[in-house]
Amino acid sequence: MKNTNRTLILGGVGLVFLAGLVWFLNQNGQRPQMPAVEGCPGETFEFTVNDDAMAGVLDKGATVRVVKNFYKCNPVERGDLVLYRFSELRDPVVRVAQAVPGDSFKLVRSKDKVAWNIQINEELLEIDGKPFKFGSDATPVLSLYEKSSQGKLDEKTVILFGINPPYENDSTSLGALSASDIVGKVLKANESVPSGAPREAQTLEESTAPNVSESAEQEPTMNKAPEEPREEQTEDTQTEENANE
Repeated sequence: MKNTNRTLILGGVGLVFLAGLVWFLNQNGQRPQMPAVEGCPGETFEFTVNDDAMAGVLDKGATVRVVKNFYKCNPVERGDLVLYRFSELRDPVVRVAQAVPGDSFKLVRSKDKVAWNIQINEELLEIDGKPFKFGSDATPVLSLYEKSSQGKLDEKTVILFGINPPYENDSTSLGALSASDIVGKVLKANESVPSGAPREAQTLEESTAPNVSESAEQEPTMNKAPEEPREEQTEDTQTEENANE
């Protein structure tokens, strides 16, 4: 009985130690290192901005460079411009990452009570010096994730916004979004291509097209009929031929 009690006590101490270690690591706020992924970062391609959500920063029709698969091996940072695919049936869009994995957020009603503001890590989000305001007096979709997650983004979730109304195809209407649907990082005007990224492709379509090896493009070799073996002439055969002549 004494040995059993001693085992239970030691086991309890071990569990308390592990729980304390997990708490300490969480309090440090260090993000886990992203595992190495083949093709990360991917090639850089050009993309044409297709809406007015980023007008003033990126106008519709502007051409930007995008590093494909950048976030497969790099964390999303607040303020990053990203290319996000919200639907398989439509082209992706450029948006700003306003909250990233590990961030806390809180939705609050605007002062006029007809829309919503958002606090990121207890700070009110502002654009051009004014509180970011979206939606209507109805409860936004983002509130569902706020309640289920207690207002904290997990390691696979981000909040993306445009900077101009009407806000659509981002977190104002779609809620918290999966980081796995980010196509790549949009490079700013003076930002260089990250080291290790492959050569540039021309378009998004080209960057997603399968590679065709040069050998596959060569003309197929025609099969030739095998040649009949020649009969070797012996010395006797040659002598007989000469006698007949």
